[in-house]
Amino acid sequence: MHKQLFLRNQGKQQNNSWKFEAILIIVLCILFLLVGLIVASRIEPVWTDEVMFTDPPNNLFFGKGWISTAWYYQTKEEFWAGNLPLHEIILYHWLKVFGFSLTAVRSINYFLIVGSVLMLWLSVIRLKLINSPWSRITLICLILSSSGISFSYSSGRADSIAITVASAALLAYTITSPWLRCVTLACIGILIPIAGLQLFAYVIVLGGVLLFYLRKLLIKEFIALGIGAVIGIMFLYTLYFTNGVWFKFILSTFGSQHILTGQVAQAIVQGDDGGILKILSLQKVFIVDFSTALLHLLTLILVIYQIFKRQFKFYSPISFGLIGGLFIPLAIVIAGKYPHYYTWMAFIPMAKLLCI
Repeated sequence: MHKQLFLRNQGKQQNNSWKFEAILIIVLCILFLLVGLIVASRIEPVWTDEVMFTDPPNNLFFGKGWISTAWYYQTKEEFWAGNLPLHEIILYHWLKVFGFSLTAVRSINYFLIVGSVLMLWLSVIRLKLINSPWSRITLICLILSSSGISFSYSSGRADSIAITVASAALLAYTITSPWLRCVTLACIGILIPIAGLQLFAYVIVLGGVLLFYLRKLLIKEFIALGIGAVIGIMFLYTLYFTNGVWFKFILSTFGSQHILTGQVAQAIVQGDDGGILKILSLQKVFIVDFSTALLHLLTLILVIYQIFKRQFKFYSPISFGLIGGLFIPLAIVIAGKYPHYYTWMAFIPMAKLLCI
């Protein structure tokens, strides 16, 4: 009788704790959105990338077609062939509802980030990755306040959609049914290259690190995600090839002077390797974002502490945080580049593991 009463009281306490956490998270997200909508048009001056990524849906919204007058590699007569079309497609429909303004253009990223943190929150609960409610709340606060992530959602760049798709993939991994889980991951995988080639590279890199640690626990899911990603690439190829701009797409992505492959091509043709050294600068890779650099430092301190106390295990969350935090930036910069607005790729996994 006393045992049943104890279990009943414990269940009530857990239920109340869950309700309090859910209410706190919802209030936090609502406040975040309200502040975001107020400061969206004031927090950052409009800059080049915002114009480039907003121009195609803006032109379509005003009836000029899927074109851009601000894209480096195309003329205004050509079908726009950028590397982040999913954001532009969603933004066009967003503008149809809310009209065109700086607040409307930027506000979509605030909503995308809120959707992302809610999916991450549910994911760590369902995976039982972070058991403490306050640790989960801390994770949400860390993500929303990260320098690189806040830069992405406070400007009109198209990076927030990549965070949303990645978060959706993690949530899909928590689905109990293996068949439904793999089908859902395959569907999400279709969106990966459409959300951005940098996300495609990130999935390969992060998937490789996860396979190293989890091995057979992730193989089917990774294959399902890969099948979907291949379908997404086929969609991009069909879309741009049929509109006669596939070569321009390749030129604006792999041939761009802003990424490593483009600088390698320039070094071969012109003999100028200065751009390669600039992109591969360790300072830019690991100290480009202060908040991510701080997590690197905290992770390293915890590893050293565990080694000193003889508690360190290689196959452990903190080990994954250290290896992932170092390997992901290096691999992404080799695949292309690792600017300020890509630092979420290392920040979010490290933040989750530090909150365990």
